[in-house]
Amino acid sequence: MSQANGVLDKSFIADRDLNDKQYYVVHYSGTPYSVNLAGTAAATPLGFLQNEPLLGEYAVVRLIGTTKAVAGAALPEQSYLTTDSAGRVVSSSVTDTASVIGLSLEPATAAGDIIEVLIVRDISVTK
Repeated sequence: MSQANGVLDKSFIADRDLNDKQYYVVHYSGTPYSVNLAGTAAATPLGFLQNEPLLGEYAVVRLIGTTKAVAGAALPEQSYLTTDSAGRVVSSSVTDTASVIGLSLEPATAAGDIIEVLIVRDISVTK
């Protein structure tokens, strides 16, 4: 059962229509105080979108705590996570350097599953 315990949420401006991207990973878009989907593991993730804003509306981003997250593939519990090209969480590659955004607190059996994630930002993992 996925749950969340937010410690710090912050509002930004949606730099695109994110109305169907709740619990996806976002990053700074380049426009001041604006966010967009984190589309690659190389992008520096900011946090997890907590609402479904349209372009120009407030995007509430979870920065600290636990959050619900949309999985991009099946993944085990206690897996370090990065993002796929759609802003969903996936297991961090064992061969690449990637920005880790969290640690899975439960497994995902398939893409699209919503799981609980402990947010651990700004950690680079090289394996």
